[in-house]
Amino acid sequence: MLENNTRTAINVMTAAHHLGDRRVVLAGSIEEPREADEAPCSPYAAAKSAATAYARLFHQQWDLPVTVLRPAMVYGPSQPDDTKLLPYVIGSMLDGRRPRLTSGVRAIDWVHVDDVCRAFLLAASHPSAPGLVADVGSGTATTIAETVQMVAALIGYEGMIGLGDLPDRRHDVARIADPTAAWEVLGWRLTTSLTQGLTDTVHWHLTRREAAAGDLAPEPLGGS
Repeated sequence: MLENNTRTAINVMTAAHHLGDRRVVLAGSIEEPREADEAPCSPYAAAKSAATAYARLFHQQWDLPVTVLRPAMVYGPSQPDDTKLLPYVIGSMLDGRRPRLTSGVRAIDWVHVDDVCRAFLLAASHPSAPGLVADVGSGTATTIAETVQMVAALIGYEGMIGLGDLPDRRHDVARIADPTAAWEVLGWRLTTSLTQGLTDTVHWHLTRREAAAGDLAPEPLGGS
């Protein structure tokens, strides 16, 4: 985490500073601590928080035009990694298998990948973006259990859902974005509802499976 999320960010900002006239947009995380005495909840959160601190340093001390965007839980089509919640749940339900999950009480702020990409493009070009640290999310809490039920309804899955099969992770807390700064500075706001985004995501997984079954290459379906 230190090498991949902190040191690499410092290297990029150092190179941009030496080259001159280079905009930098870093991907932070909604998991970063917000209070001065708040401990990070994971090595990932600690590394991202350190990178954000360095970004503030580079901007203040050396006038680097750097922006940090902290996405909430990004989801959408073209994410086949079944270690992630939605690909795993969708894949399990399409197979008719019971997904094994934690209690599902944790609240998530879901943000569609299209909205995240649009935020990063704005941050790379907006004249007021340098120096900004902003959340990118819906500002709305949806529990894992509620999300899984929405997916089940879209798929038509009527089997068992294994909520509580796995223990909750220690120190997991709800991290809900405050998109105010992204709106006020960049003019960014969420455009893809969770219902529409989940519909797109389920459709992508279905299309991918149908293409695989027909020995055809799946067409990219990244748009909402």
